[in-house]
Amino acid sequence: RGWGRLAPMPRHHGILLAILLLTRSEPAQGQGAGTTNNPTATAGLSYGWLRVERGDFCRDVLNPPPKLDETSPYPQQAFETQANAATRTLLQEYRRENLLREVARQCPLVEGSDDSGCSSETEGYIQSLLLFGTPVMAAVFFFLVWQICCCSAVCRCCRRCCLCAERKGPRDARLWQKGIIGCAVPIFMIVGMAASFLAFSRSEMLNASLAEVLCNGLTMADETLNGSENQPIFLGIDTGIQRVVVLRQLLDVDGKSMTDVRAILDETAPFGSAMDDLLAKINHMKRVLTLVGQHKIKDHVCWFCNHAAGSGAGDTGLLNELLIALESSSADAMRQIRQTTADTLTGHPLVDISAKVQRGGTALEVFKQSYAGTVVETMLSLRGDLQAMEDARHTAFVSLCGFSMVMLLIVSNGAVVHAQRSKARYPSASPACASWFCGFCTLSFGLFFGGLLLLLSIPVSELCGFMRQDLLTNDGISDYYRQIGLYNPADAAMDMDPLATGVFRTCLTGNGTGDILEALQLRAPMQFQQVLDDKFVELDDKKAGMVVDTARYELLVSQATSFGGLFLLDPDQPLPLDSNAAPKMMGSSLDADDRLGPDGESLVYGLNTYAALIDGPGQYSFKHGTSGGGTLITATQPSAADLSNEPQRTQNALVYARLKEQILSEPGLFRCDVMDASYLVTEVSCNYQDFSVHVRDMAEQVKAAGLKLGVEASSAKQLISSDLRNSLGSMLKEVRELRTLFRCRFLWRRWEEFDLSLCNAALPAALEGAAAWMLLAAAAFILLTVHYKMWRHLLDNKVVGEELEKFSKKYGYLGQNKA
Repeated sequence: RGWGRLAPMPRHHGILLAILLLTRSEPAQGQGAGTTNNPTATAGLSYGWLRVERGDFCRDVLNPPPKLDETSPYPQQAFETQANAATRTLLQEYRRENLLREVARQCPLVEGSDDSGCSSETEGYIQSLLLFGTPVMAAVFFFLVWQICCCSAVCRCCRRCCLCAERKGPRDARLWQKGIIGCAVPIFMIVGMAASFLAFSRSEMLNASLAEVLCNGLTMADETLNGSENQPIFLGIDTGIQRVVVLRQLLDVDGKSMTDVRAILDETAPFGSAMDDLLAKINHMKRVLTLVGQHKIKDHVCWFCNHAAGSGAGDTGLLNELLIALESSSADAMRQIRQTTADTLTGHPLVDISAKVQRGGTALEVFKQSYAGTVVETMLSLRGDLQAMEDARHTAFVSLCGFSMVMLLIVSNGAVVHAQRSKARYPSASPACASWFCGFCTLSFGLFFGGLLLLLSIPVSELCGFMRQDLLTNDGISDYYRQIGLYNPADAAMDMDPLATGVFRTCLTGNGTGDILEALQLRAPMQFQQVLDDKFVELDDKKAGMVVDTARYELLVSQATSFGGLFLLDPDQPLPLDSNAAPKMMGSSLDADDRLGPDGESLVYGLNTYAALIDGPGQYSFKHGTSGGGTLITATQPSAADLSNEPQRTQNALVYARLKEQILSEPGLFRCDVMDASYLVTEVSCNYQDFSVHVRDMAEQVKAAGLKLGVEASSAKQLISSDLRNSLGSMLKEVRELRTLFRCRFLWRRWEEFDLSLCNAALPAALEGAAAWMLLAAAAFILLTVHYKMWRHLLDNKVVGEELEKFSKKYGYLGQNKA
């Protein structure tokens, strides 16, 4: 069985279709792939005729389907707050158990499932309706009585049988009989008129409600399968399937698009390597400087470490500024485009996403089979016949209402008035005969129409309960998946298709999200489209800017060369020093001579100046200094014992002096980690001099990598911004439309409108109409009884009285002779 055109409706659906008097539509030219009057609007749609007929049937409805927003959540309405909620469940509460549930279990709505138990369940369900067919059987009974009474009216022999014995002589009506006629006729005429008006209004309401049911059903089916271009905006399942097929072709590993993509990625590989190399070297340098600068080394702070890596106190850092500049450059957009494309559209990721797209397309086919087979092929397949039946019903109902009103107002009252005002000795019985004749007609057809509405209301009521409480729930869809065709026809085991079931749940249950791609497990795999689109737009905005700002890299090298080894004395808890010398000692460096600070204005004092500030010039000198004389300061000398007789402030200054020498002489205080060509880092400990050289080398490497990136980016810009975009354009368009125009939450609101028009409008109208017809039949029964008795009274008086008069005239002389 093919996907494009579903198989005909199963034959056992007669009872189900009979109780689904929901639709009124002319049949399309063939179910499934029908033709339409607007081939342009419906080209490529297997159910394009739905759109044409939707326009026809929704043109004159009182409440056309509203415009909806495909992005709104449309929460489920509380059932008890809906209009006519009590009337909707009235019959279900009386029946207590929904017997239609078992029929639904045994009678699948799509062909192919096991339907062996359908006939027996259907027969059992029909038998359960026999009690509610009592009014119809009563109508048949009174129809037969009507025929018998007609025979008695035209055949005098019938009036002489034991049941209809003719009176032996004429007599006047008694007072109580006249009183009954005078009271019963006007009272039940009023009751009958009210019932007639109610039956007429409910027939109009039922007719309008069924028109809305069909309009809502066609709208829902059309928007589901064919989509909608405006309010809501929705691709439609049919178009979605076509888009998935196209996307699957575009994602073919050996297809032109993916082949071109791989070629462009290969051509831009040097750019990708240059970008990765620069980022790796910047991050490596930042890591080394952070490791060294995060803690003070012997009360000395690394100025360049904080200045390059960022101190976190408002100082971004040179390296962070480089990263920010890269992120805001076209190179970063190009890198992310290239990286996202390589990560998702090459190798195993491409195979995986292609397989998921193919699986999603199959699930959409299954959902289409289920939805079209359940809603379109079953419920809309008899729309022409059901329309004719509904038109005939409404015409018959309106005609009987008019006939009943004429009978009540004219015939019934006319018969009474004629009998009352007639001057004849024996008034004619014909008006009374016409009255009870019309009364029988109203009684029989009133019971038949009321019983018919009641019989149809019961399965419709149970159908409403079944759809709401059993079928359109998370568990219900999986429980009845075979009945509604949520399985792959190619699967001999007919196992449930979980993805198709997910689509059904997300679109047609109260707590669904409407995200079809999420149900198909394609939302996350297709996220690359948004990233690529954003980055292509970002690339367009940044094309005019510089890929690499050379000045920033020159500044980095300059700062690293000049201040890579700048460590300043900055203890957390300073020791007391000479008040005049302390400002110069604090912030002093490890250089021998004084130098300008990084700001280019302030002076940073070196070892020579520090030694002179301890106890005057010539008293002390550093081992790594350039001024001689006095006591030599090393990493360990002079010791605390040697300075025991010195002032405390001198001792404190010498403590810091020894720390300076320790930094300059001790090995392993610093980190000079090395990163190889594979970006693997080897931890290396080093001394002060090696660290200073290492900082300068890392800065030079960053600069070289930045300049190389500039060259490679210029070469790759056209390939990425134009060639790659063109190669990905068609695929990105298909994914974009699937991601943005494939949300179906509005279908739940469409279903609620369909459900409300059927179950909360048409069903209550049918029940109230049935009650009105029953009431009219009851009034007609009382009136026909009264008029029948009146007719027999007048007829017997006339027939017997006139015969006695003739007899008296012919044989009156016998009495006179006897006298």
